[in-house]
Amino acid sequence: MSAESDELSRTRFTTTLPDTVQIGGVYTPPEHRGKGYARAAVAGQLLIAREEGATNGVLFTGNPAAAKAYEFVGFRRGDDYHITLLRDGMRFGF
Repeated sequence: MSAESDELSRTRFTTTLPDTVQIGGVYTPPEHRGKGYARAAVAGQLLIAREEGATNGVLFTGNPAAAKAYEFVGFRRGDDYHITLLRDGMRFGF
């Protein structure tokens, strides 16, 4: 049995700034979902971030069940967001 098959849930920091972290890569294998493991993993990440001086956390999801879990650990819903992928050589006119 591989170590990954024993995994309950995982998460990581995708961006870190002095006062803000972005949490991403949250994943729980299907057989372990709905048991609070992702909430525990996210809460643990936030504790680590706070110990390192962060006072803000950002987390994006389009999954309603995941959003409910994140709200449980203190996140609140913000505005919807959009991602724009830029091509090489693209110019902005501001």
